[in-house]
Amino acid sequence: MILALEKVHLFLRPMATLNYLLLSPVNQYGGVNLDVGFIAHIISEQHRVKVISLGRYYDDASVFYFDKNLSYTSVDRELYRSSRLLRWCSQVTSVLKPMPIPNHHRLDNRLSRKLAHLDTARKQLIEKAITSCDRLVLCAQLTAPYMQFAIETASRHNIAVLFRTTGQIIASQLTPANAVWLSKVSRFIHHSQKNKDKVAQYLPQAKHHLIDQNAYDQERFLQLPVLDQKVTRFYSIGRLSPLKRNLQIIEAFLAVQHTHLSLHIYGDGEQQAALKTAAAGSRHIHFHGAIAFDEIHQAHGANDCLIIASRLEAGPYTGVEAMASGRMLISSRVGAMESRLPDYPYFYEGTHEHLVQQIQEVSALSQEAVVQWSKKLRQRYLQAYSENAIRDQYREVLFDPEA
Repeated sequence: MILALEKVHLFLRPMATLNYLLLSPVNQYGGVNLDVGFIAHIISEQHRVKVISLGRYYDDASVFYFDKNLSYTSVDRELYRSSRLLRWCSQVTSVLKPMPIPNHHRLDNRLSRKLAHLDTARKQLIEKAITSCDRLVLCAQLTAPYMQFAIETASRHNIAVLFRTTGQIIASQLTPANAVWLSKVSRFIHHSQKNKDKVAQYLPQAKHHLIDQNAYDQERFLQLPVLDQKVTRFYSIGRLSPLKRNLQIIEAFLAVQHTHLSLHIYGDGEQQAALKTAAAGSRHIHFHGAIAFDEIHQAHGANDCLIIASRLEAGPYTGVEAMASGRMLISSRVGAMESRLPDYPYFYEGTHEHLVQQIQEVSALSQEAVVQWSKKLRQRYLQAYSENAIRDQYREVLFDPEA
């Protein structure tokens, strides 16, 4: 009892202001951006935080959603500013092959790799940033580029590393060679129980925490009325890429052949043309294109049942949005979805036939059953995934003086 009280006292005792560095492959939009912005905003409550992207820098990146004044840049943007040679390489490339993008987005080119040793320059900048911080927070896939370098650099300088893993952990990442450098991480923070169990078994000496996502525009989702009629409008939200398996969703929906049902697809991507071709014969499948972050709640509010068909994801983020909105779901057993929805009957096992069956079963539910499920899903969100709950979980890990 005395030891427990001492530990609580240690956690509650005010810490000196620290410098946190958050490294992540942030780009323009996406769930990783929101995770990074959310984590950075929590850190800024008590400490200084700087975000450096290993991806591309955008002035309108959604990482700014929580704090318009966030200290945020990218490795390549800083190198473009500081290196005349890299700047020249990028400018020459832009003249030879014009493209309507900033030159710092084109830093990785033949000239820069050969003449300016781009990889070395990136590592030097990353090392300088790490050695200027007190704690390093990573938000990336387990074996993403520069993760090993960042972790080993921090370890050499006795800087604690907290790793917020993204994506679904797969067996090929858990090799003996990777264990050598991953073992230097102080704490892992995982989206899903699946990921936590895999990495905890692989690296039992590290500390492992389970912190899922919340709906970041929470109030807008909670203001949506719960469903009060039978399910007729199915939908998906996300990048139109093979990993999302939208083609399987379309094929299953076409096989159901109920004219009172409709399917609404939100997003864009490399598979858009192929998906539109697959759906060309149906008047009941609608493509809405990309949707702005502050309008996503409208997509949930306009529909009844979200279909998640992904094979590899940590969340997905749209799942907690749908729960907060009180929308029905049909989901593969991807990422955190099983943990989010224990004993939920409308998972599908990845086959065309089973997805067809689940669409038929959900659309056949009575109005009373739909209302009950809608209330249960929102209540599940409020109990386990509300913004306050997730913030508190992060604070406990990020601010632990023993990290």
